[in-house]
Amino acid sequence: MEDAKYQWINAIRTKSGPESPITRLVLIMLSVHMKTDGSDCFPSTRLLAKETGLTERSVCTHIEKAVADGWLQKRQKGISGQ
Repeated sequence: MEDAKYQWINAIRTKSGPESPITRLVLIMLSVHMKTDGSDCFPSTRLLAKETGLTERSVCTHIEKAVADGWLQKRQKGISGQ
């Protein structure tokens, strides 16, 4: 049986995935940091910017787009709510 993480990655890669190739890139890079069940993923936007070659601002923009489009759910983590 295929893990939830890989089902999600495959959905991103389909025709019904995010329209923007940059949003797809950010989501695929997020998947590198996910648990196999797809439940948790908490890389910093600075790390995602480094890994994708995008600016941190661009990473944030595409994460917000992915949240708005239902690909991600945001949760606060840590004491400071980062």
